[in-house]
Amino acid sequence: MIKKNNKNLTTKKSSKIKHSEYDKDELYLQAEKLINEAGRTSSAMLQRRLAIGYARAARYVDIYKVKHDNHSPTPSDTKK
Repeated sequence: MIKKNNKNLTTKKSSKIKHSEYDKDELYLQAEKLINEAGRTSSAMLQRRLAIGYARAARYVDIYKVKHDNHSPTPSDTKK
């Protein structure tokens, strides 16, 4: 039988994204370029094109949206 510990093991991370850190990240800059060229923000597209995992791709999309004041197109915006 496994006993559960009552302590809360989760830690809160800061929700603030430091843009200056990602401006130096070569992989993020490539992701930003791909998003601008494609005209849509898609973590799946970033995963395929940059050969990265979902967590990193999703973080790059989130950072892009924050940096560009959420004026970036989403996949549903590009469908007609």
